[in-house]
Amino acid sequence: MEADANMRELLGLTKGTTSEECYRIWRDNIPSEYTEKVDNCVKETLEKGYADVIYPWHHPTRGKIWIRCGGVRPKDYEGTGVCIRGYHQDITKNIEREMRFRSLKAATSEIYYAIYNINLNTDYMEQISEPNKMYKIANDRGIASEKLMEFCTFQIHEDYQEEMRKFFDLLTLGERLKEKNFVSREYPNKQGIWRCALFIAQEKVPTESVTEVLYVTQIIDDYKQKELAYQQELVKALKEARIANDAKAEFLRKMSHDIRTPINGIMGMLDIEEKNWDAPERLKECHEKMKVTAGNLLQLVNDVLDMNRLETSGLEVEHKPFDIREVLRGCWTDLESQAEKMGLELEKIGVSEIECPHVVGSPMHFRQIFANILSNAVKYNKIHGKITLRVDMVSRTEDDVVYRFSVSDTGIGMSEEFQKHIFETFTQEDTGARTVYRGTGLGMAISKKLVDTLGGTIKIKSKKDVGSTFILVLPFAIDRGFENVSVQSEAEMSNVEGMHVLLVEDNELNLEIARYLLEESGVQVTAAKNGQEALDIFEQSGEQEIDLILMDIMMPVMDGLEATRRIRTCTHPRGATVPIIAISANAFADDIQKAKNAGMNEHLAKPFEMEKVLRAISRYHKV
Repeated sequence: MEADANMRELLGLTKGTTSEECYRIWRDNIPSEYTEKVDNCVKETLEKGYADVIYPWHHPTRGKIWIRCGGVRPKDYEGTGVCIRGYHQDITKNIEREMRFRSLKAATSEIYYAIYNINLNTDYMEQISEPNKMYKIANDRGIASEKLMEFCTFQIHEDYQEEMRKFFDLLTLGERLKEKNFVSREYPNKQGIWRCALFIAQEKVPTESVTEVLYVTQIIDDYKQKELAYQQELVKALKEARIANDAKAEFLRKMSHDIRTPINGIMGMLDIEEKNWDAPERLKECHEKMKVTAGNLLQLVNDVLDMNRLETSGLEVEHKPFDIREVLRGCWTDLESQAEKMGLELEKIGVSEIECPHVVGSPMHFRQIFANILSNAVKYNKIHGKITLRVDMVSRTEDDVVYRFSVSDTGIGMSEEFQKHIFETFTQEDTGARTVYRGTGLGMAISKKLVDTLGGTIKIKSKKDVGSTFILVLPFAIDRGFENVSVQSEAEMSNVEGMHVLLVEDNELNLEIARYLLEESGVQVTAAKNGQEALDIFEQSGEQEIDLILMDIMMPVMDGLEATRRIRTCTHPRGATVPIIAISANAFADDIQKAKNAGMNEHLAKPFEMEKVLRAISRYHKV
């Protein structure tokens, strides 16, 4: 094998290499798995006159390279033996480029299901990805502008075809790619499956127009469905936010009216008082009206706070023993004065005959439910009307009992349409009647949430101008530990004369009122304006000097909870046992629990109701 200078350089040979050495070095550096292929090429050349082969070859200094080797058997050779004129071409760069392309094609095929090369100058496109019968544009190659428009017509959803025709316009594509490396559009196909189409510029030169692009398509249905669902959630959230904002505005409007009205009434009564100091009857009448109005204002605040609590923090259900009859009696007693003024008659059926009145449950919430229902029965009744309260046992086991309670009135009733919304917040059938039937529109919404939490049901039957009936079914656990203990009389319960009370209150007006009312009842009062003062006074007092502590919760310097904890652990002989009663505006269940956890004996909610305070104090009176 005679080699020219280029051949010797390619084989890594010197100028003086013999023909035999040249052949041996070429032959020995062909990988064994390719020798048969090379030999076949030589045979084919001898038989047919021409053949070529590609194979790797080990270069003495460069290592592995790729060679295209071909030969021609000249017909005009007249010498002895056989002559082949051949070439030995280094195609390593071409092979490496081809391998990178295959690797890229394999990688992109994982992302894109169709890859086409488009020449913008010739308007020609050719598929370069693996054939995909399901997602072919048409054939593997052809006139690009025609095939893209056909694809748009037959594959893309009708609602997106106009937009995609603009995207597929190859006449404007070069201009669109001037400042970008790619442009893309998302679209659904005829079956609603979302895809993303991209034109990607190849070998982009800033000063020159793009001449070749890749057109690729990617399925994005999962991502797009999630995006569309998220968008729907955003639209829904925006709608709900607008509704909530409107409700908030309406709520503030109602609250402005309902809070200003009683305040205006109280201020008006004060003006009347100033002009009637010498008319005792007139003053008494003003005081009574102010007391009722202040009670209405307090109920308004309680309703708003209760509703907020139920919607944000949920409800902590108590499990305490109580007498159903006592709770019902108390609810009616609170409304008796108003009912008498309207001449209302109360009929009770089955209340006194309740078979298992002593139950375990949440008396506070049970009372709240019936206070709302009975309050409405009075408020929306007619003069000289009637209210009927009926109790029936639905079922009973050894440990549990279920009662049905119904409250009927002869009032103004409700329309069928309003009955569908009565348990929604801030609902009143006739908002124009707010000056006659005042309220927040929260009472029944609160009652419904309380009933649901207690595991019961509440329904309503009503007819306009005839009246309404609320039917409530509630389960209770039977109080097996009940003992018929004699109850102290009111006089015994309120006997507080001679007691020494440490009153802790940071508000000067509240302190003045509480001190006056306590001293009027025969209580000796020592005052402190914060928890630290209370702690100091108690620690310096005699062993039997202070009988009880009335403790506010929220105070400067030291709050009531911390002061209670300090008193319970101080060195005073009665620090661990002195009765401490919380009097706080924080009256939710967890506030009560925090007070008990700090070491307090009881919790009374503000405003300061002297009858309840005296009754609580009397329980700790030393006899």
